[in-house]
Amino acid sequence: MLKMASVIILVLSVWALALTNPALAKEDAIETLKKAAEADPKDYAPHFGLGQAYYTMGLYDKAIAEYKKTIALEPLFAAAHSGLGSSFGALARYEEAVEAFKEAIRLGPNYGEAQFGLGWTYAQLEEYDKALLPLQTALKAKPRMVAGHFTLGRVFVALGEHSKAIKHFKRTLEIDPIYPDAYFEMGQSFLEQNKFNEAVQAFKDTLELSPNYFEAYIGIGLAYINSNRNEEAIEPLKNAITINPGYAISYEHLGAAYRNLGEHEKALSPYLDFARIDFRTPVAHFKLGVAYSRLDRDRDAIK
Repeated sequence: MLKMASVIILVLSVWALALTNPALAKEDAIETLKKAAEADPKDYAPHFGLGQAYYTMGLYDKAIAEYKKTIALEPLFAAAHSGLGSSFGALARYEEAVEAFKEAIRLGPNYGEAQFGLGWTYAQLEEYDKALLPLQTALKAKPRMVAGHFTLGRVFVALGEHSKAIKHFKRTLEIDPIYPDAYFEMGQSFLEQNKFNEAVQAFKDTLELSPNYFEAYIGIGLAYINSNRNEEAIEPLKNAITINPGYAISYEHLGAAYRNLGEHEKALSPYLDFARIDFRTPVAHFKLGVAYSRLDRDRDAIK
């Protein structure tokens, strides 16, 4: 326990100095930790501090090297194994991340961050069934872990369990109301449940927090199309195109809204853009062909 306390004190003191003294950059903090490591080659604390510092700076390879040095000096230090897993995960080296997180959990079964890391990594590997238990265990240890609830919600989405997903997205927002991705994912789940009014509201809440979240405009448009409110779908879909004119799906849905309204002349332009942007997709050309045929332009349809 005393050794662990020394780790925390060393890391916090170095970073506190960097925060309170603008002249002391992160590089100076790293130099301080390096000197501490040189002063006592058997002390794992400076290497752990360096691992955390490099991870924070996005220098994941260097973080891995320091976490490995930490583990070589103190193999039972669960936080170092967890940090190693996080660094591997940041580099998409997921199999190695799994092993590191498993070792951290073996050393500390109730270590919430390591349980979360393991669940998150399984989700990246699309092994969603395996992700459930560690994420649920992480939330038992840390019930207010925002990332835990959000990630578990996305795992339930992948498993097609949208009611459970919505529960965790709502919990995410109870803890952190300023989380546009949680509103958006909740809207997507409502869409899957054909709860179109709830979906529209969730997407609108997304846009309140992030006005350029063009996918939320697409979600609103799709909810209106699916509930036969095609006229109302047009404006949000046009907004999505204004924000991101290179996103093909917006044009596809806009064309569908006009088609459903029987306005085939207006549907042609978005379908042309859909086929232009997503020119390798047969569906885009098929829908353009149908649009031409509705206008009795059979030669263009055949092309």
